[in-house]
Amino acid sequence: MKIKRFSTKMWTISWSIVGGFAVVIPGTMLLSEAINPGSVFKYSNKQVSEQRKTQDLNVVSEQQTETSDSTLIKKPKKVASKKTIVKKSVPSKTENELVVSYYQAIQSHYETTNPFDKTKLPSKILESYDVLKENAPISLLNVNSWLGTTNQIQSLPEQLKRNHQATGFVISHNDLNRTIDLKIVVAKKDNNPNNFYAQDGTLNNLELAGKTVQLTGFENEKNLIKKQYDQWKTKLTLSVSSQNRGPLWNHYLDLNNLSRQTNQTNVIEKINEFLPGGEEQKLDVLHHSLQARGYKAKITNVSSHQSATGGTKSSELRFNLLILNSQNQIVKDDFSLDDQSWAGIPFKLTNFADGQDRFLNIPIRHNFVAVSSTQNNKRENWQRLDISFENLTTKQEVTWYLQAVVRKNKITDFIDNIKTTFRPNWSNHNARINTNVYAVSLNPEERSITSYNKHNLYDQSGGDLIAGGRENNNPRNNRTNNNNSNNGMRRNAQFWRVEGMNGLEKELKNLLSLATFTNTNNDRNNPFLM
Repeated sequence: MKIKRFSTKMWTISWSIVGGFAVVIPGTMLLSEAINPGSVFKYSNKQVSEQRKTQDLNVVSEQQTETSDSTLIKKPKKVASKKTIVKKSVPSKTENELVVSYYQAIQSHYETTNPFDKTKLPSKILESYDVLKENAPISLLNVNSWLGTTNQIQSLPEQLKRNHQATGFVISHNDLNRTIDLKIVVAKKDNNPNNFYAQDGTLNNLELAGKTVQLTGFENEKNLIKKQYDQWKTKLTLSVSSQNRGPLWNHYLDLNNLSRQTNQTNVIEKINEFLPGGEEQKLDVLHHSLQARGYKAKITNVSSHQSATGGTKSSELRFNLLILNSQNQIVKDDFSLDDQSWAGIPFKLTNFADGQDRFLNIPIRHNFVAVSSTQNNKRENWQRLDISFENLTTKQEVTWYLQAVVRKNKITDFIDNIKTTFRPNWSNHNARINTNVYAVSLNPEERSITSYNKHNLYDQSGGDLIAGGRENNNPRNNRTNNNNSNNGMRRNAQFWRVEGMNGLEKELKNLLSLATFTNTNNDRNNPFLM
């Protein structure tokens, strides 16, 4: 066998050919890229990029496969390594247990924080919901509205709401202690009379069911009374409005007549009519809650006063205000009832116009009154002529009025005003007076007297406000008739009578000449002289 020997010549030729290609091919590629940029390297890079993407995807796929395989392999080990936990089920509370818990959560006392209801009496609150009667039902929503938002009675738990309800029932209220007592009751919604829950969770009737709570912090009567008096005390001196500015006697008559009335529900409003328009200048009317409880304001001790300082006269109207309860007892500013002689809070009313002579404009009326009398066992036809003045309802007021007539020299004007009331039937009235009238009364407090034997007749001082009524040698009179210019009495058959219109004028002049009307000691308290 012929052994092949290494040929140096052939080896040299082969590698020369390979080396030539190694030089020619890159050169060709460079030349092509220079002529047409991107024709070689772009395509080459694209292939490389695609190859790399393929490689990357293969790597990711292999990793996912490995992970998946690893998970599949490890999962059984992981589960096997954990302990199985079994949760124990907690038994839910029964309805009875939920009710017991609900009652236990309710407090026995709640304080109202609602600023609106804090200013109301308990009775006023209940009245507005029409639940003043005992055992009247009221929703928890309304009860909680009284309490405000900070401390409310909780609603039923969700497990009970479908078939149950919680309701408040009014037990009582106390306006003095500012309290409302309620009973909160849980009941089934089936209207069964024995389906109300007691606090131990058992079903029972309404009387034995529920939990009692007390609501406090409302307004009370004592505090309202104190507030009312305190408000009044800030306005002890009041000034009459310039628009309503009239003579003092006019306001005096209005208030004094009001003070004698049993029902004085509008007394504050009446006083405020005299005052300027602004609320800050008027008296506060009685609180509506007090009015609802039967309280009322009362005016007392109405009087007029005049003083002089440095030659300047000033007049004022004085009065007192107090509060009466529903039993007409005087309630003091400390809410005590022990002093029923307490006069109340004193006030002054000022800034009146000069009265001048306007009191003469007060309307005058007359009336003939039949008076029964038996003299010498015979029935007699006696009549009394009554003269009245509008708004003058007391003997003292008429006395002041007549004193002002005398003091201001208005006697003639006064008598003319009286005579005017008899027109247009002057002749008939003249004859009637002449025939039947034995006395003329200006006293408004004796209008109901219709018996001669009970009537106060003429007296020398004029204090009885009787003109005429005089008879010769009659023990009822302190003075006998005479023939002076002021004697208006004459004998008509066997009886003494006023001698018609002329006699009426004489007897009125005689009355006004007596001491009661000429005395000046009390002028400073006479409202008709201010």
